Amino acid sequence: MENEISTDVQVTPEVTPGSKTTANHSCAPWILLGCAVLLYFCANLQKVVVPGATFDELQKLLHLNATEVTRLSATFFYTYAILQLVAGPLADRFSGAWVISIAGSCLVLGSLGSALTFSMPFLLFCRVLTAIGAAMVYLSLVQIASRLFGEKLPLVLGAFFIIGYAGSVVGTAPFSAGVRAVGYSQMMLAAGLLALVIYFIYLAVIIGSRPHYEKPQVQFSGSELLRAFSFSNILTFLLSGIPFAISYVLLATIGKKFLQDYTQMSPASASQVMLVMAILCAVNGFIAAWLSLLMNHRKLPILWYSAAGTLIVQFLFVFFMLVQCHAAWLFALLIWISATTGNIAPIYVVYLREHNDARKLATVVGVSNAIAYLLVAVLANTCGKLLDVYPAISRGDGIQIYSWKSYLLVFAVFTAISAISAISVCILTVKDHKKIQTDKVR
Repeated sequence: MENEISTDVQVTPEVTPGSKTTANHSCAPWILLGCAVLLYFCANLQKVVVPGATFDELQKLLHLNATEVTRLSATFFYTYAILQLVAGPLADRFSGAWVISIAGSCLVLGSLGSALTFSMPFLLFCRVLTAIGAAMVYLSLVQIASRLFGEKLPLVLGAFFIIGYAGSVVGTAPFSAGVRAVGYSQMMLAAGLLALVIYFIYLAVIIGSRPHYEKPQVQFSGSELLRAFSFSNILTFLLSGIPFAISYVLLATIGKKFLQDYTQMSPASASQVMLVMAILCAVNGFIAAWLSLLMNHRKLPILWYSAAGTLIVQFLFVFFMLVQCHAAWLFALLIWISATTGNIAPIYVVYLREHNDARKLATVVGVSNAIAYLLVAVLANTCGKLLDVYPAISRGDGIQIYSWKSYLLVFAVFTAISAISAISVCILTVKDHKKIQTDKVR
């Protein structure tokens, strides 16, 4: 494995299998890595179950309107976004393996607390706690993978994303079925206990093996954080963040509800559609990385597909709603295509790695994720407000059915911001072409 690691990536002994510092605990780094990936699975599960899979249940339990329900999602993602700015430098400075040992406690406590529905403020607090842990786990995992796998990083991250996004898969139809069978609190408690078991194994291994920590040559610096906001990076952040945010809001917030309200799809069938979307989100990152390898590591064609595809799909949502098309299969197809256009994270990570200092990858990716999840939070909150613009039909059980005009407003906003992503990829293409021409002249 060691001879496959890129020479521009410093490998720290605490995560290097087979190194002298881990000779007595050769399995420990791999167990830690496996537990970190499973905690990432739990983090992705928590991202989508509230309120995506439990929208109607939360309305009934806490008597909430659309704005209040989507506030749970928005609060989670605001916290997740802000913590990305902290998690990246922490992982670069202190090693992802050690950061996870602290962050896991927040993920576990927040997950367990989310099973309790005492009040809206308490649930909001638990979602904040969960988001703190989830944010730290993801970037720590990226930092560990970058140091371990070098040039194979895109494929490795793609594989990790498949496992992680399996949490989103479980959080759709299977979780919804469980909620209908045993109840919201019982299913949320089961999810929290799963995270607790994985975290205890992680703690036992890291305390028992006492992995050696070699201080990385990365210091805390506000200027380094500001340097991440270069013009090229900002374009990349927008290009990656907008398609992802739209896709994730559909998956985690309003997609299932939209299918039920607009196409009259049953809750079970809508959950199945979202299940397929989650599966596509899980595998698409790996597929994108594989396609990039087939194209001799070219990334711009995939970036173009993401940006242009998102714009076209969101426009089609608006068009078919304007002509009063209610075909469930058509809107399910558009949702599935959104999953493929919005989830090519390994490509963005490697693109940023190529255009920035590899030793500070977690910091740059942290900024990228912060912007992406800020967009998720803003869009989730906006969706709730737009759904309440036109009067909803209230059922006797407390569930509300929202007007097609409200959903039209939502997808009109999605279409408008998709244009920004399309403009960004155009500018990046021109900049990369100019750089290639300049290098040829030199």
